Amino acid sequence: MLVQVIAKTTQKKLILTRINSFTILISDDIPNGDISITSKGITMSLQESDLWRAFHDLGTEMIINRCGRRMFPHLVVKCSGIEPSGIYKLMLEINAADDRRYKYVNNSWTPMGMADPERQNLPFFHSDGFEKGSALLEKRASFAKLKLTNNRESSNGNIVLYSMHKYIPKITLIKFRDNRKDIEMQYVFSFPETAFVAVTAYQNDRITKLKILSNPFAKAFRDGRGVKIKASGPESSTSQLRRQRENKEGRMPSTDLKDKA
Repeated sequence: MLVQVIAKTTQKKLILTRINSFTILISDDIPNGDISITSKGITMSLQESDLWRAFHDLGTEMIINRCGRRMFPHLVVKCSGIEPSGIYKLMLEINAADDRRYKYVNNSWTPMGMADPERQNLPFFHSDGFEKGSALLEKRASFAKLKLTNNRESSNGNIVLYSMHKYIPKITLIKFRDNRKDIEMQYVFSFPETAFVAVTAYQNDRITKLKILSNPFAKAFRDGRGVKIKASGPESSTSQLRRQRENKEGRMPSTDLKDKA
């Protein structure tokens, strides 16, 4: 694996990444620095900001299937400005980014028709539950356990989404009173760089390759022991059929939520 920095300035860089025989043009304009949002005096910082920017620049895609698939990159945040003695809880929701349905056309995501009615999912609470502010100040809170699915009958706490729709995560920091029942304040954070399109198969080959490069669990693919991906040449008939299936879904009937894997 070879990473070459072709050009880099304070606000602009061009990265050409090579994985074995694969070449990925990641971006020609990726800002530097952390991504942070402040709400009512509380600041939340998105960890692995550069990685999220690289995916966002290409058009992030997240796989959904019947059993549930974890997001990558993972949502990991760090809080500052909270009261060390306060009692807090972190909550994550995945909301529709707009009211459109999308199709991957000419190497870009294009709105094609109206979205299906948004499903009301239960919020996903961070596995650590109630925490003192002092503990939150010292850690990076990860939502890596969250899984996305297209199975509307899922009962495992997975988030049910529609394929070919765009979504954006929303993280809420809830401050409780001492009885841990009454809510004192809520702080809402939503990072535009974490928006993604839900798919049952990746549409953009550069997204696939970037995930292989950056996901620590994809070592077998980087070492050449995983499924081979052609660097050039025409698509295989299987890939063409897979892409056609995604692009021709139209308005998704309810059965599609169950049998797309």
